[in-house]
Amino acid sequence: MTDADATFLEEAQKSPKTVTVGATEYVVRRTESHYDVQIEGAEGIVIGFAARTIDGGIGFIPAALVDRVQPVPHNSVEEAIEFLLATATDIGTEQHP
Repeated sequence: MTDADATFLEEAQKSPKTVTVGATEYVVRRTESHYDVQIEGAEGIVIGFAARTIDGGIGFIPAALVDRVQPVPHNSVEEAIEFLLATATDIGTEQHP
C-alpha cells in the first residue's frame, strides 16, 4: 500500500472520504467496530473493512467474512475495493447459484 493510500485511510478515520472505482463512488469512514474503517458501496451498504495486519500493515476484510479471515493486504485502496466486490460476488454465487 502506498503512503498516500495509508494517509487516505488515516484521514477517513477522522472524516468520511470518497474513492471512485470504475464509475462508482465508495465512501470510506470510521466504524464503531474494532476495525479501523468501513467501505460503503451504493446506498450505504458496507462491503468491507480495513484493519491493521499482524505485521503492522493495513489489510481488508470482506463484510461477509468478518471475524472469519485475517485482513488481506493490497497495493491500493482501489485494488482493495475491487477485491471486496469480487469476494462479495463469489460468496453470493456460491450461496445462490
